[in-house]
Amino acid sequence: MTQNNEFTTIFRVDGNSKIGLGHIMRCIGLAQKFLDKNVKSIFITKSDEKIKEKIRTFNFSVITLPNDINLLTDAVKTKEIAQEKNASVIVTDIWHNETMLKPDEYLQFLSILSDKIYVLAAIDGPVARFLNCDLLIVPYLGVEESNFQSKKLLLGSDYFIFRKEFISASKENKIINPEVKKILISIGGSDPDNLTIPALRAIIKYNKPTIDIITIIGSAYSYELVNEIENIRENNNKNITIIKDSINLAKLLLDSDILITSDGLTKYEASIIGTPMIVLSQMNKQHELKAGFYENGSALFLDMNNKDLENQLFEILKRIIEDPSLRQDLSKKGKEVIDSKGIDRVYSEIEAIRNEKNY
Repeated sequence: MTQNNEFTTIFRVDGNSKIGLGHIMRCIGLAQKFLDKNVKSIFITKSDEKIKEKIRTFNFSVITLPNDINLLTDAVKTKEIAQEKNASVIVTDIWHNETMLKPDEYLQFLSILSDKIYVLAAIDGPVARFLNCDLLIVPYLGVEESNFQSKKLLLGSDYFIFRKEFISASKENKIINPEVKKILISIGGSDPDNLTIPALRAIIKYNKPTIDIITIIGSAYSYELVNEIENIRENNNKNITIIKDSINLAKLLLDSDILITSDGLTKYEASIIGTPMIVLSQMNKQHELKAGFYENGSALFLDMNNKDLENQLFEILKRIIEDPSLRQDLSKKGKEVIDSKGIDRVYSEIEAIRNEKNY
């Protein structure tokens, strides 16, 4: 078999306007860790060209699968590529809104991929079903006691995967200014519910010209949404800056006084840095994944399906802007929720299994 500094890791992961970019970005974070250990990574994906180009900006190779490929054929093709590339590790991160509709096929996908000649690690999957992989990673707050089943389990935020820039930013002192100077809107790599719009309008309604508004437009934002965001900027005298597909989110979080975000993975990144945040959440979904944030008091939550979302958000914004002690408390509790060592723990577990398989 290949030596440690010569083996290859395969990442099977997707991103698009419906499922966002969170899966892609955390796999990039883990691939960065492998690269630190002189291990090459290859990404296999069905994502569009814009998202594939984003992966390439981190200097990782990309192999494309057809968009209409089914999960079983997908598994066969991924396995063929892994064998061709002499892979020692396969990491899959495709449990999302689309595959959740096909749990049986997802289980078959993993069973086809499973093989004694490499380590198969899956990020996330259905509860109460046995997943045929060497390692199942479910890296969220509130899942520690859930009924996940696999050969080996890594459950909870101790295994959350951060990219390098967030780990570095978490070590800096987050300053809580007495007066709010900058509000960041970062819904994620996609914004299928157009949450950026009520967020912008709520800040504009507060009507304080000394506050700068930074709006991040992700790679998978729709053309119509981007146009609407740009129209809001043009029609208002507020200090609105639009950043398309930022690669400096960690620095923006560090520099911002408040973040408005969604139920995605950005809330973890804000938490580790200590940025006070308002989360526009699907309150009736994935409650257990947000339980730690609720219980710890490290974020303010607002139901994104609220019919009066803009006005409700305005009221919460008014409260958080005008109460620096609240922002200080949110920042402190956010940093207490999670640490930056999850990626090291995940890598160590993968390496231990790889050694057990005599690589």
